[in-house]
Amino acid sequence: MAGKRVWWESKRGGGKVKHETTYIPPKSHGRGRRRRRNSGSGCFPSSVHVLTPSGWQSLAAIREGDAIRSVCPGTGILMDCHVLRKLQFPPSSTLDVFGEGESLLFRATKSHSVLTGRGWRTVAQLVPGDVLACAVHGTIEHVKITGIRAADNLESVVNLHTSNLHNFVVEGGVIAHNFTFLRALRTVMHRLFFDRATGQQQSFGWR
Repeated sequence: MAGKRVWWESKRGGGKVKHETTYIPPKSHGRGRRRRRNSGSGCFPSSVHVLTPSGWQSLAAIREGDAIRSVCPGTGILMDCHVLRKLQFPPSSTLDVFGEGESLLFRATKSHSVLTGRGWRTVAQLVPGDVLACAVHGTIEHVKITGIRAADNLESVVNLHTSNLHNFVVEGGVIAHNFTFLRALRTVMHRLFFDRATGQQQSFGWR
């Protein structure tokens, strides 16, 4: 790229000295629109079913304000919460998590957090031998993971922000948290501001 000749003066020995250099402007990267993509949000395919007071419903059918089921991680007790926000993202890569007999336990993006015997872990952090803490008939049961593989196709994915316990139950009883990044801080902030504003805060939900 051709540069532009630039002159300037400086003082030296009581007089002025004239300097010359060549300035090459930085390369422009243009101002095109950034393409929105799901680079890190934890989500489930919209075809996945979540537990509601009236039974299982697909994420595609869930709307903001709907009641769904949350779980108290310490006891396995189910309680009703409400969907405060539904986030939808374009097709993204997902991981399949398998249990014994090569049964598919669930499918999610790698950054979604689920409850395990080691606490909340992202799908990317799971390894064969880990156990999922699953909500089954009002108790917590542990289900062993035997394999994890990348799904063949990209899928449109969805995440939910729920009130109070800030988790929801997907098919198989897998317990999914609303948040992954800054989970503890975001949970506290939502409880202080959103749950109180909507009247959804309950004492045994502060876990």
